[in-house]
Amino acid sequence: MRPGAVVRSEVGQCTLAFLFRGSDGRNYMATAGHCILGDGPFASGAGERTWRPGGGPAAEGGDGRRIGEFAYAILREPYDFALIRLDPSVAADPALCHFGGPTRLYTERATRPTLLHWFGQGLLLGQTIPARSAVAPTTRDPDHVYAVGAALPGDSGSGVITADGAAVGVLVTVGVHTGAIGSDGVDAGTIGITRLAPQLARAEQALAIRLALRTAPVR
Repeated sequence: MRPGAVVRSEVGQCTLAFLFRGSDGRNYMATAGHCILGDGPFASGAGERTWRPGGGPAAEGGDGRRIGEFAYAILREPYDFALIRLDPSVAADPALCHFGGPTRLYTERATRPTLLHWFGQGLLLGQTIPARSAVAPTTRDPDHVYAVGAALPGDSGSGVITADGAAVGVLVTVGVHTGAIGSDGVDAGTIGITRLAPQLARAEQALAIRLALRTAPVR
């Protein structure tokens, strides 16, 4: 399993984001919270859940084989994030398909445009152009990044990186997004990305473990 691969749950199909090593010795893969909570990509306010080992909903890969179980999920504004506790027998690679990375956690709040990349399994585009790019007018908001690019349902959960491989967050929504417009830039786009740092902090608190981002060089 690796960032950019298909993940299926009882809710539907999404894309895997980044790989983490837990202080409990287990590997965790991220995706969007709405990939297991609520009614799919248009759900909201479904809450927050943790599942003990052996008690979470199953997660499957693109071939239909089990890869692990959901350990944590949240779907409550501004959070949309989930972690899959991989089964010990499942091999995991931290490198994002096609692009490589992530090289580090992105924490900047820039007012300049930022080039972003992701590898998604969205309907139609996932079979033709899975490796895609977008431009974020700003990354100034601490919880989200809005970017201009093409994404479709199924891309949800994709790990989004900068051109130098920094892990920005998880792709969670598509459509017109408008935040603020002011002297420090335009916060708007067609893709919504939930930023990784605040999601991780909340997940660590809920699971009572530390989560270390597994890194890889960019290509």
